[in-house]
Amino acid sequence: MTIGLAVLAIGSVLGLITSLAGGPIVCLFGLIMVLCAYFFSATRRSLSSLGLGELVGFIVFGLLPVMGAYMIQTGGHLAATAFNYSLPLGFLAAGTIYANNMRDIEGDSHVGKKTLVTILGLHWSRIGYIVLMVLAYLIVLLLGVPHGHPHYVLLALWTLPTLAVAISGVLRTEISAGFHDVMRQSMKIFISFTILLIIGLIISALIPVLPKLPEHLLTLP
Repeated sequence: MTIGLAVLAIGSVLGLITSLAGGPIVCLFGLIMVLCAYFFSATRRSLSSLGLGELVGFIVFGLLPVMGAYMIQTGGHLAATAFNYSLPLGFLAAGTIYANNMRDIEGDSHVGKKTLVTILGLHWSRIGYIVLMVLAYLIVLLLGVPHGHPHYVLLALWTLPTLAVAISGVLRTEISAGFHDVMRQSMKIFISFTILLIIGLIISALIPVLPKLPEHLLTLP
């Protein structure tokens, strides 16, 4: 506990220093994320035991860090595109927490811990997991397919085979160990999807710039 609180404190200080470049709104984002990190599992009335785990994951791993990072790099300015690209990451984070709660449904039910999974039951929770994960991919399609949009963000679709494995697992499994594998696959999807999305955005940003660079910089030695 002591080590965890110390790391949280150090991260909070470093985050505050970084957030100053984005202005007071980004500092507020950082404060919200720190409070969510602490109260997610702390105290008897923790956020995770009030059915708010997925919502917290959506906000803390999707909306706030993406929009905050954009504002830090643009001197406090926010664009709709930052919000749009935060959505798929938020849904994947929520889906990962959802899979974790499906794994723990039996234990949570015994101790009276309320999560979306214990509230909805296992049958509807399977559907809920699929909806959360698929929404992330639908948003990327909407962001990357239309004419004039950054098509390279569709690189994130390379994670679809892993998604198929996770969905197959969540539909077939009935035991905690099976849902643990689903959670691991969900985490793998979240990390790989995020990296590929970043690469796609970088490529999309570089392509319009390359033709304008001096020829001697583009010539291979």
